[in-house]
Amino acid sequence: MAPKVPHIFLSGHPSVGKTTIIKGLQASLQNDTDYNDLVTKGFYTEECRSKGGDRIGFDIIYWTPTHQEPRRKALSRMVDRIKKSDLHVGKYLVEIDNVERFAIASIGTSGTCTGTDSVKNELIIIDEVGKMEMLCPQFLPAVNNLLNENQNPKIKRIVIGTIPTPRYGRVIQGVEEIRGRDDVVVLHVTKANRDELKEVLQNTLKDIFSNKIQEHNVREVLAPFMYTRPIGASSMNGNGKVEPGSGAKNLQSGPCTSDHIATSKACGPLYMESVEPKVLLLGQTASPLSSNKAHSYCERSMWIVLGRMFQMTYKPIKDIETATNNEIETYLNLQRMVLSKGICIWDVFADLHEKTGGKNKRQKKSIENKPNDIDTFLKKHPSIKMVGFIGQKAHAKYKVSETASKVELFTLPSSSPANSRITVDEKVSAWKNAISKFIPDVQYEYV
Repeated sequence: MAPKVPHIFLSGHPSVGKTTIIKGLQASLQNDTDYNDLVTKGFYTEECRSKGGDRIGFDIIYWTPTHQEPRRKALSRMVDRIKKSDLHVGKYLVEIDNVERFAIASIGTSGTCTGTDSVKNELIIIDEVGKMEMLCPQFLPAVNNLLNENQNPKIKRIVIGTIPTPRYGRVIQGVEEIRGRDDVVVLHVTKANRDELKEVLQNTLKDIFSNKIQEHNVREVLAPFMYTRPIGASSMNGNGKVEPGSGAKNLQSGPCTSDHIATSKACGPLYMESVEPKVLLLGQTASPLSSNKAHSYCERSMWIVLGRMFQMTYKPIKDIETATNNEIETYLNLQRMVLSKGICIWDVFADLHEKTGGKNKRQKKSIENKPNDIDTFLKKHPSIKMVGFIGQKAHAKYKVSETASKVELFTLPSSSPANSRITVDEKVSAWKNAISKFIPDVQYEYV
């Protein structure tokens, strides 16, 4: 049975701030006198630079139970020539002996004693489960042994680490095996959420070590940041190739050549709990749940029309990880404005419908869609008097229930740019005319 407190791993693009978060968490706990009974173990990796500022390799920064001041050893160094027999990643020659002697040793046996009968709580850092580390054949087994280890009932032990995201369409089997464990949660770090995530993790770890949180609630606290890429896939929509030779078996993956339903989680209804909902807008197929729930639906074209209605100019964010702070803030402001009026947003289907295909080709496949439980949502919120379908396809796919028959149903012009038969201003006018019957103060002065 999985432990109540899961091990925590961070994932995200290179240089997004994963190591910075972990270093900040360790420093915060170490400098807090309320956690003097806490021992740090493990390691993180850091760039090594020349006196001139050029990167020449990476170092292992490690702790041991008897040395709580971090120490440094070389992980890799840049060399002019790489032999076929050399263990290397790119142009960096990896110091395999140092991985074994220092990185692996630093995450060794748990249940730390200090020479007396006292046993200290443990924060164990593994940053990262990466290609350089895994060139040492003992590394991945050591990580799994740590995760499998029966925990000393007298201590609290939290493993927090980092794992890489797939690159060039390939995933690492050993990493996917860790992700698939019942006792592991993986959190998605982005530029947009890293500050908030650091604060949430810091408070959560302190609450765990001071017994201020029910252990089974840890997953609920971290849920908004969960990494939703399907196991064995190189992208959020389920595509990918498994890179061999890293220790895991029987992972199902492979390129997808036609439309499919992604296995990542779909967004739930978007509404403001403190405001009585009056109008429900329904798209056809679902958006993927963002690692930060507040950013959900940010890629949808509906916000172009809603932005015009509320005197805001908005360009949908296609990739939240590359969005600027100003773009994210604009979306959050528009979202708050819309939701505060009693408008809520969802989709007819819970499936994530992704179009993929060969070069310059988009195929279509007949699929069976899973409907969202809109009837229950309407029963829960009887104040909703209008359901607006964003486009004819959304309305055509919806099966009217007894509850839905008691509200007014409207088909709104599709907000998609592909619907070029009418202008954006005409779409805004049609949406405003329908919604204003139930929310009279909806504005539509254009910017």
